[in-house]
Amino acid sequence: MQSMADAGKAAGRVYLETVLAGRTSPPPFASLLGMRLTGVGDGTAQFEMPVTTELYNPNDVVHGGAITSLLDSAMGLAVLSTLREGESFTTAELNVNFLRAVTAERGPLSCSGRVLHRGRQMVVAEADCHDAGRQLVARASSTNLILVRRSPAAGADAR
Repeated sequence: MQSMADAGKAAGRVYLETVLAGRTSPPPFASLLGMRLTGVGDGTAQFEMPVTTELYNPNDVVHGGAITSLLDSAMGLAVLSTLREGESFTTAELNVNFLRAVTAERGPLSCSGRVLHRGRQMVVAEADCHDAGRQLVARASSTNLILVRRSPAAGADAR
């Protein structure tokens, strides 16, 4: 199986297709929360995440951080699907609105992320998170910066 680091050097959509096909392991954090990539397109990504009591906060509902991680992952991989070879990205801003409390009975959660705008240096994305009954439980938006990997030789020429 190909490592995530090796696959991540390819164009974003190519990497995501290898994850969907099971030829590349998903990112470790996604595995930790049980998130599973279920679909990818140009500027889109879909995820599912089981809901267990292990994700509960002291109020006996799923911690907002777990839901935020699902939303952020869906947006992030939607952005990743637009990247060319040699490009990477980072999230510069993330906004989440929680609309309904989530308990284990309402799971699993499904999340769909999409790119709204892709420029040369900036990408704006959004995601919706639904429970098993298709009720919207959270919505998020993010601003992401495109990073271009520089070759070691390029840095040497700049001296």
